[in-house]
Amino acid sequence: MKKVIEEHSIVSFGISIMKNPLASSPVVHPTIEPKYSQSYECDNYNFLTLKEGPLVFGPGNAQFLATSGFSIDRLIQEGIPFVPPGDIQKENQEEQLHAPVKDTKLIQLWRAILGILKYNNIPLILHNGLHDIMYLYHSFIDRLPKKFSSFVNSVSNYFPSGIYDTKYLAAELNFNATFLSYVFARSDRLRQNRFIESTEKEPYFEVIVNHPAQQQPNTSATKKIKLDDAPSFDDDNDEKKLKKQKKKDVICKAYAHVLDWEMGVSQYPQTYTSDFTQEDAIEGAHSAHFDAYMTAFSFCYFLHTFPPVKLQEKINKIKLDFMEHPLRFPFKK
Repeated sequence: MKKVIEEHSIVSFGISIMKNPLASSPVVHPTIEPKYSQSYECDNYNFLTLKEGPLVFGPGNAQFLATSGFSIDRLIQEGIPFVPPGDIQKENQEEQLHAPVKDTKLIQLWRAILGILKYNNIPLILHNGLHDIMYLYHSFIDRLPKKFSSFVNSVSNYFPSGIYDTKYLAAELNFNATFLSYVFARSDRLRQNRFIESTEKEPYFEVIVNHPAQQQPNTSATKKIKLDDAPSFDDDNDEKKLKKQKKKDVICKAYAHVLDWEMGVSQYPQTYTSDFTQEDAIEGAHSAHFDAYMTAFSFCYFLHTFPPVKLQEKINKIKLDFMEHPLRFPFKK
């Protein structure tokens, strides 16, 4: 697995930050409000990343990216260049003369994030996160250790506030499936059901999504065209958007039918956060920050479902497919 991580590169990553605003919860319904409620604000960030060196895609990866609407042109034009710390160390050891200064903006960013998590006692939330944490470690933190035991201990040192895996948490609550989009949709349904029957220990909650911060396009590399001479693609774009929206509607209706079959029809009319109605704030189902948002949202549900002591017992445990027991990271108390 270490070799696979080192020979491949991430092309984007997303971060969602949930915070509990000090202001009181907004009114959800003009005449009826849940007895116990909680609100969160969410900021989503999406980063395109371009590792320095040859850019090679396998057929399977390229097809997945293309069908998910990922733009390789945009990656090349706007991707933030980076060199993994291990590669920088290797080049420094070889004492290359007159080597160009490597761009370390993303490494500096992650050092700042690690400091914020540590000093504010904030855990890192992942879903099925072993590969994610290994790519993150290799790309922006340090060279992957030769021994897996050393890697596990090092991760615990870098994330002393702990790691939660929403896939593992979903399995602990006996969800019928634990893939991310299902966990998100089911958590959203269960959240909605609490609108009528909320309790102090299991309150209803809302997530207010702020507009995501996006990288500014690299206009210096774009050819300027007079508006009068520019061809119009509005019809094509509208048709593509319509097809995309129809596909999303079908997906969401399918989840609604599955959940109705599993749980019975809800007493409260369901308005899913997962129905993509906040499309301007949360983009397509395979964008990096949408996956991050689904993970953060699901954790909010688990946070208000597990008793605090029980939730603490789930820290630093990552579910591994086809394994009975989770991978455990030492917890630095």
